[in-house]
Amino acid sequence: MIPADYDPMAEMPQWARSVPGMDHTGGWKPSQYQPRIGQIICQRVAAGMTMRQIAADPDMPSYATIYHWLKLHADFANLYVRVRQKVAAARLEERDEADARAADQAWEDRVSRIWEDRRVPRDWGAGRRSGYSPALAQRFCRAIIAGGSLKTITARPGMPSVKQVYTWLRQHAAFREAYLQARAEQRIGLALRADAVAVTATPDTASIAEARIAQIEGRIGRLTPKVYRTGW
Repeated sequence: MIPADYDPMAEMPQWARSVPGMDHTGGWKPSQYQPRIGQIICQRVAAGMTMRQIAADPDMPSYATIYHWLKLHADFANLYVRVRQKVAAARLEERDEADARAADQAWEDRVSRIWEDRRVPRDWGAGRRSGYSPALAQRFCRAIIAGGSLKTITARPGMPSVKQVYTWLRQHAAFREAYLQARAEQRIGLALRADAVAVTATPDTASIAEARIAQIEGRIGRLTPKVYRTGW
């Protein structure tokens, strides 16, 4: 079995660089699954390869065989799910950092233009300050992507209130776009979580997994924008 403490995100060890020989001839044959092949597959997923790219290697099992192994071997399935979650989290973090840098740069550019023009824009008129800032908006959207609800996020210290969030959505196009993108990524994360539950389910936990998947899909449905028919 694959050791529980095996870390596929670490540098690929020397022994994992060559794939154990497999019989690719046709006809029935016993399963050729080996924990070492499962580790190599997960190492390549961690490196950014897709499953179809991995299966295209003539030394690797086919695309269908890999997914068949995921259903039959819990150690391989658990490691695969861990890797996919880490890869997804790393990509989201990179995107968040890039978005935050872009937002901060846009804010600095706007302030520079205001300083050069010596004129305060209309949306900076007198009255109570909204408290909006690109950095706080990015923090809020990252909390949405992580799976938080509007109620729980706005209850945290330093976060805007529900009223402020809706005010920002009306007044700041950049925040509105980032918020919609965060909701879309949140739905993707929930879908991946449902897939992970399905992959790791066993006959003994099938009913529990089914209920959990239904719960996740229900939340995805509530988060999905409603589309209404406007004509016949």
